[in-house]
Amino acid sequence: MRTIISKSNLTMSLIAASVITMTATAVNAATEAKQEYKIFVYQDCQKVDEIPMNEAQITAYQKLNGLESTMRELEIPVDEMEEELASYEQEFEQLSDKIVEESEGAITVNKAMIKQHEKIAQKMQAVVSAYQKDLGLLEKQANVIQAAAHQFEQAIKPSIKQYQNQHITINIGTHEPDWQCHA
Repeated sequence: MRTIISKSNLTMSLIAASVITMTATAVNAATEAKQEYKIFVYQDCQKVDEIPMNEAQITAYQKLNGLESTMRELEIPVDEMEEELASYEQEFEQLSDKIVEESEGAITVNKAMIKQHEKIAQKMQAVVSAYQKDLGLLEKQANVIQAAAHQFEQAIKPSIKQYQNQHITINIGTHEPDWQCHA
């Protein structure tokens, strides 16, 4: 008895087998990666514990890490703003020394310098205003990160509760970190 397999049935079977294999591989890889995350607890520069992380802890940790890259991107315009402000700050400080002059017990206020001082302050305010949208986005992201950090803290608290009244350092990762102790 011969079995005849049509080309379309063979193609469908191969596609189904490929999908099953890829799904199984992805599930295994995800499971292995999640099992590798650990909390490394150090006290006085000595490792005192190595605690495997559960799924909720890993999810909270990965969420927190994912938010950090967005934060770095949002900080770029703010760094640019700070550079712009730095030049004005130097001018501002130089003029501040010239606004009030003391000589022979008399104090003289240089009104021309005050006007220049005010112009620089207005320029600085304009720079900050130009970046207001970026500052707002940065603030929103900071709030999101703060919430994620709190969620992560709550997730790992039960695992490290025996160390709650001690000064400890915690590192999170898939392997023990190579770090310098600064006790």
